[in-house]
Amino acid sequence: MLRLGTIIFVIPCIVLLFQYGIELSEINECLDLGKAYHYEAGECGDEASYPVLSFYQRHPLWVNLLLLSSLVGSVFMTVGMVQKRMGSRDPE
Repeated sequence: MLRLGTIIFVIPCIVLLFQYGIELSEINECLDLGKAYHYEAGECGDEASYPVLSFYQRHPLWVNLLLLSSLVGSVFMTVGMVQKRMGSRDPE
């Protein structure tokens, strides 16, 4: 249970960081070219500026689902740690 909880806890965090990093890289490349990034369309534009939307504003369901699954993983880890400690207790 502890190992499964750890996997369920870590994988969603890695996925979110990976996606955020890729998107941030695209945004920086666009800004380096002197253009403006269109956040809703996900592409580089020629207009002076577009409204800045956070990653969470553009993908709320995806972020919430991954964070919820990470929370479930932390509960599994807690239960696994409690079970492991309870099982290794020496009789007095």
